[in-house]
Amino acid sequence: MVDLRAPLNARQLEVLRWIGDGCPDGVMKDHTHKTSAAALDWRGLVAVSKKGGVWRATITDSGHHYLKHGDFPPAGQTPTPRPPQPERSVATPAPKPKTRPSAGKPPKPSVSEQLVAAVIAAGGVLTIDTRADKTDYEARVKAANRWNKVPVGQQLVYQWADSSWRMREIRLEDLPAWRMAVLEPIPVPAMLHKAHPVVVALRDGEVIKGIKGATTRQRALRLVQALAAEATKRGYQVRVAKNAESTYGRRGERQPEADLTVTMDGQAVGMAIRQEIDRAKHTATEAEMAHYGTLRFRWPPKYDETPTERLAIHVLGRFEHWQSEWSDRKGPLEDCLARILQEIELRAAAAEEAWLAAEEAARERRRQWEAAMAKAKVDHREAHRAKVLEQQMVAWRHAGQLREYIVAMEERIASMDGAEAETAAEWLSWATEHVARVDPLGSRLAMPADPEPKPDELKLFLGRWSPYGPETGYYG
Repeated sequence: MVDLRAPLNARQLEVLRWIGDGCPDGVMKDHTHKTSAAALDWRGLVAVSKKGGVWRATITDSGHHYLKHGDFPPAGQTPTPRPPQPERSVATPAPKPKTRPSAGKPPKPSVSEQLVAAVIAAGGVLTIDTRADKTDYEARVKAANRWNKVPVGQQLVYQWADSSWRMREIRLEDLPAWRMAVLEPIPVPAMLHKAHPVVVALRDGEVIKGIKGATTRQRALRLVQALAAEATKRGYQVRVAKNAESTYGRRGERQPEADLTVTMDGQAVGMAIRQEIDRAKHTATEAEMAHYGTLRFRWPPKYDETPTERLAIHVLGRFEHWQSEWSDRKGPLEDCLARILQEIELRAAAAEEAWLAAEEAARERRRQWEAAMAKAKVDHREAHRAKVLEQQMVAWRHAGQLREYIVAMEERIASMDGAEAETAAEWLSWATEHVARVDPLGSRLAMPADPEPKPDELKLFLGRWSPYGPETGYYG
């Protein structure tokens, strides 16, 4: 466990003096002082705020004491440092106040608080070796963020480290702007007047007709009307989803099919509205069991299903930011529409960013492939020339050996007479002409013609690339 009363390091002391002087401009050259300030806030020496999106820090009485005496005030004279609570938008209910611990011995920090303190003490980045430490840090990071154990306006991020596949990092970072945004509520009409075309199509389709209860069906349409109208007002395209199915999603089942899509900047995000179903374990009746053991017997259902008045809205697809499902179980959906539309916007923006990154990656792969192909053709040409040279050398050596043999033939023929000598001389004449033909030095020396390489011949020179394209057989 990190000792919150341990002496400050040089950087923390520098930041404490700067805050004590009123945070004068031009002293801190980058943003690293904010991490040190968060550590000082955690230890009760300063108070950090990001209200209104503006970073502020003020020194506390304990901070003044440390600057004057070089240590913390005696135990019991100052309140125990508490983990700061993040600021919340108007749409998020404030946490219930907790009972203060009794004076005296301070409470033991929770596992999440200890993790946050360890990250702060490490300078904002804590490196974990997963081979030596089997702790589920990903779950602890989620718990620390969820239960507001991190400094105001910040979050913990668990990610891979660049150094090795077995190394992970826990980073303390500023919250993204979308988490801090204050959203204007989206009004839900009390009656349907001039219904959006999507609402008309859903009203006549199987999905809304499948919702039990006229009041619940009408409310579902009004919720969709509010979202569709606001999305259209913002310049987005709202359409009925293609091939929408009447699939009624329940917890634990597969994601429902989209009822409508909201498209911004060419990126479509699906949305579905469903009625929630309560399920209770079914007890077989005497009538159901009356045919047990007969051909008419069928096993009774495992659960009894009862449609409720609760509705759920699902945002479908990749790039989840807040969540993918909102339900009446945690409050009326009417209060969640602004965040649901924000989720759709965030997913569309992330999809556009991913598409642009994929396009850039594809262009880069093609550039690399074209460069690899050009080099492979040069390597193929050079390999061909080297092969021709090797063949010429072998032919030249062979011709030299043949000439030595021809000299021996001439000496032998000189000792022959008559018809035998004539026949041998004829053979000698042919052999002499043959050696002249096979000797590469007996003909014009020139650069051999470059052959047109076939795709399979280039594979040897392409490494991980395929001769048929940058996306075929690519192992990037």
